[in-house]
Amino acid sequence: MRRYEVSKVYDIVHSVDTNAFIIVGEAGEITGEGFREIKPDDKSLRQILKENRKKKELPPEKT
Repeated sequence: MRRYEVSKVYDIVHSVDTNAFIIVGEAGEITGEGFREIKPDDKSLRQILKENRKKKELPPEKT
C-alpha cells in the first residue's frame, strides 16, 4: 500500500465500521486472537482499492 492510499483506506473502513480498529505499519505476518473467520464473499483490500480506483476515488496504482 502506498502512503497516499492510507487515508483512503481509513475512509473505506470507517464507512463500513465506525468502530474499526486500524493499525498501519510494516509487517511480515500478523497473528492473534479476536479475528473473525474469512468468509467466501469477503473482499480483499486490493479488491476494494481497485473498485474505488475505478470510481476515480483513488489515483491509479504506480508500477
